Parts: sequence; structure tokens; C-alpha cells
Amino acid sequence: MTLRSLSLPASQLLLRYGTLPAFFGDITSIDGRGVIPDVPITYQIEDYLAPKDLELAWVLKDIKKSISGR
Repeated sequence: MTLRSLSLPASQLLLRYGTLPAFFGDITSIDGRGVIPDVPITYQIEDYLAPKDLELAWVLKDIKKSISGR
């Protein structure tokens, strides 16, 4: 494995990453559905036209609620 590094231009943060190839098996036959959310989010046409990110809005609201509940 080779380690490489990259300095990000705006923040000058140093990013280090490996170049080892990874094999994830046969991805042509996917079994299952992945993560199914437990909070239903329903978009209206106005949300698409705005454009609004209702999932992000829910996450931010939930974080604020959990912080204020401490």
C-alpha cells in the first residue's frame, strides 16, 4: 500500500490516503434494500421549486433539539 498526501488549497489541511485497491465482491447482484429511514419525509411541489432539502432541515432540527434537551 502506498500512502499519499494532498494539501487542500483553501484550508491548507493535509489529507492522507492509501492507494490500496479494494474488492467489494460481485456488485452485479445486489441483495437487500440498504438503509430504510424511520422518519418519513414527504416533498410537495413547492419544496422542489424552492429548492428545499427537507432531509437536511429535519437533521438540523433534530440536532438542535438533542442539544437543547441536555
